[in-house]
Amino acid sequence: MGKTTLAVHWAHQVRERFPDGDLFVNLRGYDPGQPVTPEQALDGFLRALDVPAEKIPSELDAQAALFRSLLDARRMLVVLDNAASVQQVRPLLPGAAGCLTLITSRSQLSGLATREGVGRVSIDVLSPGQALRLLRQVIGSSRVDAEPSRAAELARYCGYLPLALRIAADRAVTHPYLTLADLVEELIDEHDRLDMLASDDDAATAVRAVFSWSYNRLSPDAARVFRLLGLNTGSDLSAEAAVALTGLTKRRACRLLDTLAGQHLLQQTGRSRYGFHDLLRVYAAERAMSEESEGERSVAVGRMLNWYLHTTLAARRIVHPIAHETPIDPPNPAYPPLTFASHDRALDWCEQERVNLVAAIQQAAEDGHEAIAWKLADNLASFFALAWYPDDWITILRIGLTAARHLADQNAQAIMLMSMADFFYELKRYDEAIDNYQQALLLSRETGTRWIEGFCLNGLGISRVGLRQFDEAAHYIQQALAIFRETGMRHREAIALNSLGSAYHGLGRPNDAISCHLQAIPTFEQFGADRRQAYALGKIGDTYYDLRQFRDAVYYHRKALQIFRKKKDRRSIAFELFDIGKALHADRQTDAARRSWEEALAIFSDLGDPLAGEIRSFLADLADDSDEP
Repeated sequence: MGKTTLAVHWAHQVRERFPDGDLFVNLRGYDPGQPVTPEQALDGFLRALDVPAEKIPSELDAQAALFRSLLDARRMLVVLDNAASVQQVRPLLPGAAGCLTLITSRSQLSGLATREGVGRVSIDVLSPGQALRLLRQVIGSSRVDAEPSRAAELARYCGYLPLALRIAADRAVTHPYLTLADLVEELIDEHDRLDMLASDDDAATAVRAVFSWSYNRLSPDAARVFRLLGLNTGSDLSAEAAVALTGLTKRRACRLLDTLAGQHLLQQTGRSRYGFHDLLRVYAAERAMSEESEGERSVAVGRMLNWYLHTTLAARRIVHPIAHETPIDPPNPAYPPLTFASHDRALDWCEQERVNLVAAIQQAAEDGHEAIAWKLADNLASFFALAWYPDDWITILRIGLTAARHLADQNAQAIMLMSMADFFYELKRYDEAIDNYQQALLLSRETGTRWIEGFCLNGLGISRVGLRQFDEAAHYIQQALAIFRETGMRHREAIALNSLGSAYHGLGRPNDAISCHLQAIPTFEQFGADRRQAYALGKIGDTYYDLRQFRDAVYYHRKALQIFRKKKDRRSIAFELFDIGKALHADRQTDAARRSWEEALAIFSDLGDPLAGEIRSFLADLADDSDEP
């Protein structure tokens, strides 16, 4: 981070405040060799203070006492650089009111804050602007300004670390024929970053060497945790996931995580959450590759991925209680999955872990855990649909489908294809949805998996509803309904009834449509499928709107809205508000319609949904109407 450079720079700026001088010692707390002992440091200080060598005591306590007495009436600045521990620093503190001690360390030295009241200033990486300023100072403004985008990339690939930036900039200076684009290309391959960021003539300035100084002073257990954390490809890691990854008890794992954070080899990114600086992540992964066998790495990653698999299943049971469940092995009792007391907590966990979960699915597929990859994707599909992250949603489904095909598991392929079809259906890309449902249907019939066959037939039906092919839609859905009734799947029967109501609505059979939806609602209530219940209520509202019974339409849409608000389903909230606005406008309740549409517009705009444009047009029409005499 440039702690020493900053400390020395600041010391020069404030030197006039300390008329009796300043003392500096590099304690070499993380150098490859042995650190400076307190006795050695005090010996140097006492000599600098003109104490004759023969009068310098040999015992630490006596040295410290003499040091403090000499500084008692003076105003001096004492800089203790690169400190390793509280024990190394404490004897070097002068204690005089007129003196100031500035300590730099990769450790937090918490004991000093507790007993001596030392203040702590954390030094972060440079900002992008500061990083570019540093590159200009070293490389020259002309070269940086000639390739501004490449300079910004170079700073980013160096992690905005001053040391890494200086090394990369020095390479540019000593090799003037290299463009900044050339340097960036050398840095793009993450596995070679640390090799490039090493000065050939001075190993002490190599990023890898600097990191190794801290790493080599770790206990064997802490070093192992550091290495294993480098196997995680997510943005950060919760303490619970780290327990699974390392195979340690939670108490032991948390203690070692705190040790690594205290040594600045790990950053605490939140409550019980930890992450690496980018270059440290690469270094940790390198150590894992060189010091852990392939089998050990696979087992560790497998433990973490299994923990994610069981925890996502627990979340899915809360978020989507009537969803199918793919059989998985029981969780390891040594690192039990999380459980969730409420729908909101399950959603919050999925939201917090979203980036990590996508990374976990990708890692599972790449590291030979294909079964976990597709099952994780299956568990998470409903969350990504609900929270509406379409890019992540299609990403995990594609990974899951590829993994299922690699396993030659026809049921897994059918489930992934069915989920892919659901995705396209939600995007109103009905032809693509139909294609995927049909592929899944063929596989389900080959394996005789009836519930998948029923879901695919239902999906083909609702996709035909989207294409306004209502006769065909009803035909497919009735087949699905027959399968669910035949197999006694009551909650799936309710899903098919709801779909059939939509088909009947399109066929101009409103009473039959309302009847189907009303039959489905009690089953949804019984199984706790609140969201399905809300969809049914919304469909009844749609039917009443077409019957021009606008107040009944508003009533049912508001009942649906109430459920979606409880579930924090923003996209569905916006759709209900949009439909309520239409019904209110048709009922000549213009102000209420405007308020409903404005709220819907805010949500759709935030989600980037194209329906926002349609609502803007409706609101503009309302404004035009109000301007007319």
